[in-house]
Amino acid sequence: MILLAMSASCASHAEPGGRRPTSSVANPSCSSASLYSDREACYAGWAPETCSQSRECASYREMHLSETRLREVERRVIELATTQYASYLESDPTYVEDLTRSFISGTSAWRRYRDAHCEAEPLLQGMGRGEVGNLTEACRLELTKARINQIEVLLKAF
Repeated sequence: MILLAMSASCASHAEPGGRRPTSSVANPSCSSASLYSDREACYAGWAPETCSQSRECASYREMHLSETRLREVERRVIELATTQYASYLESDPTYVEDLTRSFISGTSAWRRYRDAHCEAEPLLQGMGRGEVGNLTEACRLELTKARINQIEVLLKAF
């Protein structure tokens, strides 16, 4: 599966109050963070030379950057849709509001799917608990990058 191939070379983000990452053995100040987003932000703050000495840091750092990019493209979709469909307000006053609500609901559901899927995948493959955290984060990173590409295709339609 995806993670078996990725585990050789590599080594996810929840909304506030979201899913908790699995345990980790890296820097206690980052590995003790209870949310993916907190752990990713912590590693993103490490100096590059410190990060390069950690088995976990690179994927968490990259995930932090990818999640930031994902949020940017999501905001851009809403901005462009609001502009593109402003003329609909006369005939359908709630069109843009409904579109925005549906898009935000979809992105939240996608993040919940991503996190749950990526937490289960290494366990389904029989990976040891010590490997699960890094593999989960690698999976989250891969799916997030794919989601960014998917939304960028939507952006080209505007």
